[in-house]
Amino acid sequence: MGGVKSATFSNDCGHVLTTASSGYPGGYNKVKIFELRKMNN
Repeated sequence: MGGVKSATFSNDCGHVLTTASSGYPGGYNKVKIFELRKMNN
């Protein structure tokens, strides 16, 4: 889980979001919300 949190603050985050969004419709928004929730936690 720590890796996911770290990715939020690195350039890798953009790659992760792009990969997720290409996998299914609305992927970018869903992952972005997930990342924001992880940051708040």
